[in-house]
Amino acid sequence: DAEYTHQAGLVDVRGPQGSEDQACTAGVTCTMGAFTGHLLSTDDQVGFMAHSGACITTDKDASTEIMQSQFRSVDATGGALATGAPHVLSHTNTEVTVAAVDLPKGGYWRICYCTNYDSCDTYSDYTVEAGVLTVQGADGIGTYTCVRYAPMCAFQVVGTVLSGNDNVQIIRDAGAYGGTCATTAESTVFVSSRKLADAGGSTTAQSFDTGTGSLQGRYRVCYCPDYLGCDADAEYTHQAGLVDVRGPQ
Repeated sequence: DAEYTHQAGLVDVRGPQGSEDQACTAGVTCTMGAFTGHLLSTDDQVGFMAHSGACITTDKDASTEIMQSQFRSVDATGGALATGAPHVLSHTNTEVTVAAVDLPKGGYWRICYCTNYDSCDTYSDYTVEAGVLTVQGADGIGTYTCVRYAPMCAFQVVGTVLSGNDNVQIIRDAGAYGGTCATTAESTVFVSSRKLADAGGSTTAQSFDTGTGSLQGRYRVCYCPDYLGCDADAEYTHQAGLVDVRGPQ
């Protein structure tokens, strides 16, 4: 050490500090951040990679999973001042806001950060994990089967951070799984088209019995993850799956 006689300069290692986990609700607009670190800027971007993978080596997740399979720009949120004599460096914290359509289902994703590095246009530019994103909600891919005029129509919804206060809502009456969650009214085909979770569920699975289905066909099942009371169509923010009511016409 004694032979390194004087300073050549200073090197800045830019990037987020990491371990700043975020939480959102499926089908609801969400702002993530602030992300803090060193020399962050509005030229940075974030990518959302499958939780089973890793930053640098895993590409952004598919459009059916999250963020429409797009990298996302960040915004500035507040400033910070770091003093390291003889230099004074000003930098910003960052955040990212995403739309309801960007969060179609529940799950876990790695938030990988590109600190304005090599254009931020490929997954290998996203060199560091800023945190883990938890999206509360159903997994969106459930397939359920019931029988026309049977005394019950029971099924189990799988997801992330589910609770006994969650509800499902089956929509449309035509039996052709039309309509859109959060905008289409509940079906009149089932005894309890809007239904609170049965007792005994867990954070990863909740069961529901919507009662007799009176018309054969396929219906969309929408999910309210204990959001704003689950007493309005708009609170059934995303799809849990599809239910088939079997039987002759």
